[in-house]
Amino acid sequence: MKTNWEKFDARTYIGNNYSSIHSEDREIINRLVTFYSSLSSVMSALEVGVGPNLYPIMAMLPYIKKIECIDFSKSNLIYLRKQLKKPDDNWYKFWELFRSLSHKYNIDLVENLEKKVKTKHGSIYELEEKKYDLASMFFCAESITREHNEFVLACNKFIKSVKSGGNLVAVFMENSKGYSINNIDFPAYPVDIDLIKKIFQPKTSSLLVVRIPLARQPLRPGYIGMLLLTAVVKNLKD
Repeated sequence: MKTNWEKFDARTYIGNNYSSIHSEDREIINRLVTFYSSLSSVMSALEVGVGPNLYPIMAMLPYIKKIECIDFSKSNLIYLRKQLKKPDDNWYKFWELFRSLSHKYNIDLVENLEKKVKTKHGSIYELEEKKYDLASMFFCAESITREHNEFVLACNKFIKSVKSGGNLVAVFMENSKGYSINNIDFPAYPVDIDLIKKIFQPKTSSLLVVRIPLARQPLRPGYIGMLLLTAVVKNLKD
């Protein structure tokens, strides 16, 4: 069944998931800071399926010169564009966490969001190949379909969007059963570490997949943890 992404209520989603910093997000952010601080300066990055989540973009700001955010939901993009100009108060809680972890984040948040980030309507299935130096994907490929082949295709499109030698960073909901917003059901494909490695290992090097355990108070029912992936893209011929 085709999903109507224009019924995705970004405000409700943010209220349910990002009104405060959960322990899972705190651990992911710690690991993101370590990951980005290990990189040399990166010219261009993709954030695909960004949704209304601002913190993956925040993580990039000191290290990336140009960030392109692509999302299929126009309502998500409307929300995001407003946040780039004037973030809601809840996002400053996340920004303060970044600043506490590294002096690199002692920069003006809004100035850097406006200067570095561009948004674009588009699909993960239609990404340009070998365009970016780095690609980031949070809760996208496994949260847009119930079909195995479509999940694998989304991951491969994500990988191929990056130039050879470029970096990947992604987070997946582990064994997600789907989710509801305002009583509207949205899809998910259940993934685990073995499946992620099976897809990414042949096409990457330095692959690392870390399991983020389920918090005592999970964000929602229907998943058992999160999986954080980092990798370097091999020289892909096709």
